[in-house]
Amino acid sequence: MNVVVEESISLLRRPGIRMTQQRLAIMEYLTTSNSHPTAEEIYRELNKKLPNISNTTVYNNLNFLKEQGLIQELIFGQSCSRYEWRTRPHYHVICTECGKIDDFELPELNRLEEAAQRESNFQISGHLFELYGICTDCGRDPLQS
Repeated sequence: MNVVVEESISLLRRPGIRMTQQRLAIMEYLTTSNSHPTAEEIYRELNKKLPNISNTTVYNNLNFLKEQGLIQELIFGQSCSRYEWRTRPHYHVICTECGKIDDFELPELNRLEEAAQRESNFQISGHLFELYGICTDCGRDPLQS
């Protein structure tokens, strides 16, 4: 079991919360995946190791982990939700051809959020920022202009 999952288990140790084999498997999978998988992809992968796991179990556990603030549900347009382990703030670039999603960091957006708060007198709670394009697997290398 990796350290991130161990730390998360300690956060979940409260009366009434069970740490099932299926929940642990989902947590392990998401902490080691960089692919931003859908619930169906998680189900298919875990079904290889846990043949008795159901789609409903996967969805219920994803919702539970999201409610606990451990994972983030990513909704891009009208496609299926994708999931990732909540890590430090970052953004996404999405390939419009194959749907591949990569992470990137852009600290400048935090300053933009602070400026928006000053200008609007809103209490800003967060923002979304995503970029769309064609990945190098689907198109030519952008550095080879």
